[in-house]
Amino acid sequence: MNVMHASSTAYSYNPDDDVLDYPHAVGKSTLLVAGLQARNNARVVIAGSIAMFSDEFLTASVQTQGGKRSDKSANEAVVRALSSWCFHEQGVLRLSNVRHHLVSDKTTPQAYTVTDQVEFLVNVQELVDGRWVPFKGDDMQLEFVRIDPFVRTFLKR
Repeated sequence: MNVMHASSTAYSYNPDDDVLDYPHAVGKSTLLVAGLQARNNARVVIAGSIAMFSDEFLTASVQTQGGKRSDKSANEAVVRALSSWCFHEQGVLRLSNVRHHLVSDKTTPQAYTVTDQVEFLVNVQELVDGRWVPFKGDDMQLEFVRIDPFVRTFLKR
């Protein structure tokens, strides 16, 4: 997941070396902060600079392009949101009452074939401020897998 990328005119290189070859990363493809959630729900956030987590960065003041000054930037809010997501304090879903069956006869077979019409039902809750509440998103995907995914579709509420 691309959390923060560089500007279109940015490039990355080793400052101790002369820039003789094409830079390591160029433009918006240069990720400054990225996050990843694996299939086992393990999460990781990768930041390009340790300074991002320093007191100096978190308490920095900012000035907008219009000249307006703010005593405190949103840096701390960004770091808190990233760490909350990474440590499973937000953005966590819980599934219950999972069931599936053939549409034609409402039975759950031992295995499905590619041509079977399947109905999949599940209750989904989201962890919000330490409490489980009904999930209101409409972008959740279901993936039926054998060796390779052979069905990937959005769930309907």
